[in-house]
Amino acid sequence: MKEVFHVKKWVYKQRARKLHYLFKPSKEKAMSELDTLCREIEDYLKKYAIDDEARYVIAPHIAKKSLEMNHLYQDLGFKSRVQMGAYMATHFPRLASLKPKDKLWKKFLYDAIGKVAPACATCHDQEHCFTCLIAEASA
Repeated sequence: MKEVFHVKKWVYKQRARKLHYLFKPSKEKAMSELDTLCREIEDYLKKYAIDDEARYVIAPHIAKKSLEMNHLYQDLGFKSRVQMGAYMATHFPRLASLKPKDKLWKKFLYDAIGKVAPACATCHDQEHCFTCLIAEASA
């Protein structure tokens, strides 16, 4: 009787572990989601790259930085959105011409792939995603 009890207890523990894994997102699952987002942004940028440097160096860098929690121009080290706009126009001119002037770059890129950037959920500057300052919007 004791053996049956121990076997049942072991089976229940195994089931509990499986359920815990299935319903609680693990670090591995979260990382794979971020990797997928990064890859999708990178692939999207590569379509519009002007040359191999933009395609194989700059696009992956921008994609990785787009996962960070600040505005994209800040995470890339630019002082303003105007600088970011000029940089994107240099390396991704067709893409820069498609971006609406009143939309931020990170928002534009994630909208293009049909996803939401990880930083958007906690951003305190959401009202500026569609209405940037006039001076910055001319970038």
